[in-house]
Amino acid sequence: PGAAEVQLSSMDTSLLKMSPFDVDHSVADSYPKWAIHPQGPFRMMWDIAQILVLCYVSVMVPLRVAFNVPAMGASYVLEVIFDLYFLADIYVNMRTGFYSDDELVMDLSKIRKHYLV
Repeated sequence: PGAAEVQLSSMDTSLLKMSPFDVDHSVADSYPKWAIHPQGPFRMMWDIAQILVLCYVSVMVPLRVAFNVPAMGASYVLEVIFDLYFLADIYVNMRTGFYSDDELVMDLSKIRKHYLV
């Protein structure tokens, strides 16, 4: 492969082939049922949604503040949904594993402590 080509490990490519709701049972059985793998397909889709929501918010909030334009109709409903998304993001983050010294931590009590500290 050329210098500009990026090589993915077999673990990386298997994660990319999974749908957002697939579970690799060989790995998933080793951590709590409701824990979310930080590089899994669900978390990847969640982060993409986060980027899209943040793009909307980063444009609309300054416009609303600068020009005193209230959210009405569909934009109001959309912004309430985004507020609920941010609330759900707290829950998702408190369930998402993390790496500590190159070791994946999937213990829910350690995840919560890591998120809150």
